[in-house]
Amino acid sequence: INHKGLTPDIKVDYPAAAKITLINATQLKPGDKGSDVKSLQQMLTALKVGSVTVNSQYDDATQAAVKTFQQANKLDATGTADQDTLATLAQKLSAQLTKDDPMMKAAVDAVAK
Repeated sequence: INHKGLTPDIKVDYPAAAKITLINATQLKPGDKGSDVKSLQQMLTALKVGSVTVNSQYDDATQAAVKTFQQANKLDATGTADQDTLATLAQKLSAQLTKDDPMMKAAVDAVAK
């Protein structure tokens, strides 16, 4: 602000999970394709749910990972990513990003030196 204060001198990139595009769809299901499915797959991968290939296609592996996520979070385990599933995914990813903050870690490490 007003060109006063500290200037960052340690470069720390955002984690890949922080760059995932928001999902606009209210439901994703097997057979769907596109950027929303890609984002879903990236979220599942970031949360280490299942063995998903990020290919923008809602395939069997994506369906299985969604079902696993739903079961782990006490949601209806349908394998279809409905509004509740998508909201819970976003919430869990946000919590993970807050907990594993690489910028905060780098700042603490720098101050500890």
